[in-house]
Parts: sequence; C-alpha cells; structure tokens
Amino acid sequence: MWHDSCWGSITLQITARALKPMMGVVQRKRRWEKNKVAAAPCQNKKKERKEFLQRESEWLELMNAELKQEWQQLILMLSWHCPTCIVRTDSVNIPDSEGNPLLEQLEKK
Repeated sequence: MWHDSCWGSITLQITARALKPMMGVVQRKRRWEKNKVAAAPCQNKKKERKEFLQRESEWLELMNAELKQEWQQLILMLSWHCPTCIVRTDSVNIPDSEGNPLLEQLEKK
C-alpha cells in the first residue's frame, strides 16, 4: 500500500511539472517589463529629438520662403534700376599699375 508520504511526493512532482511552463511565462513577462522600463528613457530621447528636428524643419522652411520672397523683391528692384542706371567709365580712375594684365598682354601683341 501507498503511504501518505508517497502520494505527497507524487503530487509535488506533478505540481512542479505543471508549474514549470507557467514559471517561464512569469519570467518572460518580468523580463519584458524590466526591458520596457529600461527602454523608456531611450524612447523618450528619440521622441524629443524627432520633435526638435520637426520644429527646426518647419522654421527652416519658413526662413527659406522669406528669403525667396526677399530675393524676388531684390530682382524686381534691380530690373527697375537697370534701365535708368548709366555706368560712366570715365569717372573710374584705375592706376596704370592695377590695370588688367590680360588686356595689357593683348595690347602688346
């Protein structure tokens, strides 16, 4: 006949076998939670960097649009000015020593 201590041993073995897969699930969940906590600062930093780059991109796009508009205004002002502008070459005094070397060589030939 089986003694009570034998039944207890068999019950304990069966219970241990049944709990073993469940312990793996608990350990995996605990590891997952620990990893989640450890990854949070990195994810937050990445999110902040992304937001910063997004704001910077928007600012640069605005600056680009403003500069394009300013450039167009300057081109328009230049086109208005060119027909009325008369460049007088006789008012420009260039010393002989600072003349154009290419022109000097052409004159010598």
